[in-house]
Amino acid sequence: MEKREQVGAEELKTHSLNRKQKKVRPIAQARAAYEQLMEKFVSTCQQAREFREQAAELQRSGRTDFRVRGEIQQRRRKWYRMQRGGWNK
Repeated sequence: MEKREQVGAEELKTHSLNRKQKKVRPIAQARAAYEQLMEKFVSTCQQAREFREQAAELQRSGRTDFRVRGEIQQRRRKWYRMQRGGWNK
């Protein structure tokens, strides 16, 4: 009788652990996906900040030649694309 109770208790313990693992696994996966998304978001924000700084520096330089204006416009377009959800790409 004791052995049967012991086996029953072990099965109950194993079943309980399996249920907990099934709950924890999706949480861990969601947390990993969140961390990955946040890393990408931070990277995109940093890149956008760098683009804005570069464009401002070009404007401050006072140069108005064709290449500089084109570069400023190109960086602005790139920044605007990023603002519209470009970090998914």
